[in-house]
Amino acid sequence: MKKLTESLKGMFSPRAPRVMLWTAVTIAAWHLALFVMSVTALTVYAAQSESRFASLALEQHRAFLFWTNVDLLRGYALVALGHLLLCYPVIAYWLKGRAAVTRRAVAWRALLITAGITVYFVLRLIHVRPYFLNSSSYDHWYFKLLIGLPDAIRPGVFFALFTALPAAAGLTAAAYYGARIMARARAAYGSLRVPGLAVAALAACLLVVTTVPALRGDEAPAGRVQGPPNVLFLVSDSLRADRLSCNGYGRPTSPHIDELAARSVNFQRMMTPVGSTLESMTTIMTGQYPHTHGFRHMYPSRERVERTLAGSPTLAASLKAQGYSTAAMGDWCAGIFNAVPMGFDEVQASDYDDFRLYMAQAVYIAHVIIPLYFDNALGYRLFPRIQSFATYVTPDVVTDRLIERLSRAARGGGPFFVTAFYSCTHLPYYCPPPYHELYTDSSYTGKNKFKMDFNIDGFIRGAGIEKEFKGMQAQEIRQIRDLYDGTVSFFDTQVGRVLAFMERSGLMENTIVVVTSDHGDDLFEPNTTIGHGLSFNGGDQTNGIPFVMYVPGGRFAPGRVARITRAIDIAPTVLDITGMPREERFEGTSLRPYLENPSADLSLAFYGETSYLFFKRQVPGEEPLWVAPLEESTIIDPDFDFHFVLKEKYEADVLRTKERCVRTEDWKLVYTPGVHRDIWRLFHLPTDPHCERDVKYAFPRITKAMQERLRQWTDERRESRICEIFPEERPGTADARLAAADTD
Repeated sequence: MKKLTESLKGMFSPRAPRVMLWTAVTIAAWHLALFVMSVTALTVYAAQSESRFASLALEQHRAFLFWTNVDLLRGYALVALGHLLLCYPVIAYWLKGRAAVTRRAVAWRALLITAGITVYFVLRLIHVRPYFLNSSSYDHWYFKLLIGLPDAIRPGVFFALFTALPAAAGLTAAAYYGARIMARARAAYGSLRVPGLAVAALAACLLVVTTVPALRGDEAPAGRVQGPPNVLFLVSDSLRADRLSCNGYGRPTSPHIDELAARSVNFQRMMTPVGSTLESMTTIMTGQYPHTHGFRHMYPSRERVERTLAGSPTLAASLKAQGYSTAAMGDWCAGIFNAVPMGFDEVQASDYDDFRLYMAQAVYIAHVIIPLYFDNALGYRLFPRIQSFATYVTPDVVTDRLIERLSRAARGGGPFFVTAFYSCTHLPYYCPPPYHELYTDSSYTGKNKFKMDFNIDGFIRGAGIEKEFKGMQAQEIRQIRDLYDGTVSFFDTQVGRVLAFMERSGLMENTIVVVTSDHGDDLFEPNTTIGHGLSFNGGDQTNGIPFVMYVPGGRFAPGRVARITRAIDIAPTVLDITGMPREERFEGTSLRPYLENPSADLSLAFYGETSYLFFKRQVPGEEPLWVAPLEESTIIDPDFDFHFVLKEKYEADVLRTKERCVRTEDWKLVYTPGVHRDIWRLFHLPTDPHCERDVKYAFPRITKAMQERLRQWTDERRESRICEIFPEERPGTADARLAAADTD
């Protein structure tokens, strides 16, 4: 240390304050220019956008936009300070020995170094979050260089660039300023000695404390084994049941979920009555159909939310009444729990979608310093809104928070019900390396390289969206499907992390673990494009959700349930197997008979409806009704935290344009309101899984019986079991026997 101090001490000449000042001014000017360019680009984009919402933002929310931009100056100042601390030692060494130092000499060196730092962080962003790039930027030289790197040396290059290099730069800067402080202390106080052994011991202690889990305090505490079982829901938005390898998918997308499924009861035909997050999650948590809990679309008014919260039971409230602590957490799609807490005591999620959130996101994305420097814990503390944006709070962050919450729950001693809601499998299907390239074609260079190319402005306007996606080339469809599979594997990794913690802590010995989803997604099945909750075309892909239920203690043998089950059945089942009193307002039924015997038959039928239509659904040879696009049919309600709210005059249109469906084990009847007449379609699923052939005229008895039961469900809110739809037959035989009768 003495030699280092002496060697560096000569750098600190009387001109040092001037060099520091000129360096600071240059770096400040650089970042001020970045700020001005970002604001200008955002303003020009908003002015040129055809979206009504962009015009509304400029007309009615100028003050909000202004202060949101101004607030980001805190980040620019902090980044400029960091650049200064890194640049100054280099410039001081660079100018050492020069007789005279001019402002120009300092300025161009400072510009060169700060530009180099900026470029480095851009490269790091490309490496860690490639989807931040414009989708057409795959011709960037970075990727051409990346392709040329041999696989054997690629990890080493990445480690050197993105781990070793910043660590070395930080240590060098720390050594420089440490030497300067020591030199000044010696000059002021005379001899100053810091024994090398003491310094080494302190460094060793810090290293041990930060790397050994038991000393760091994050080792899992022992879980409670006796008493009521804990309940943990792991939910991923838009996760299709048929994309898990434990459900027969051909790719190994879900090894951790598969391992859990092998110890659990896997309900392979669980279905949600509506393919939309708010409505479906409310159904799961209330055990009620949408027409009962009241959420028929994703843009309810404040009054509707208050009526639902006051009138519907919730699984969380039922468990809380029996002594459970309850919590919900997640990333951006989990924001539904902020608007509709569904009985949870603790909610840790992003804000629910609202107009000011969208405006803030547009501002933050326009300022490049946010993704470059603040996509981390410091950024989340400095700018809390970042946690509401899909691009920033990653599933890894959700898992970290979940493990911390589970650790606290284990130390608390009482039973808990925790729901963790992830958004990684939601549109536009982006995820970090290596997941975005696990299943994709490495030679693909199109616009969907890292995520689905998705124009949100066109989406909310309904401007030609159906035409754009309907005509998509097979190569692009394959790439999008492959990206989706990568997001499934990314979610599976998070499940693996949570389960590993549960095993270490002993929580698995007394915790019911559920892996499920709110709904699935269309992935260009016949007569579909993208989205969810839009139609019943293509099969069960948007209504079929995974449902793997692990019950500890060996109470139920592992197995697979191939019969239809419904999201309304989840809450009653959890109450049943936790030994809690049944909530009479639940409309579902307990699935305990399937847990006890997976080959049982409860004769359950599926009933469902579509949600809000963003663009026209496709029915070959027909013209369905549809609703005006989002920007026309919604308002921004300042009295409801600036949430999007469906205009009252469109409420009836949403209900009038809904498709409705009843499904048995083999048959699916779909009702679609049409412009000219009602549209009825019947599909035989064993021979037509993608619902391409309407057979209602070939099977009139089945059509009539199912029409009547769907009418009862729609008009009288009364569902029927399969044996009631076909009363003349025994459960499980009606489909085949009536099909034979119809063909006679």
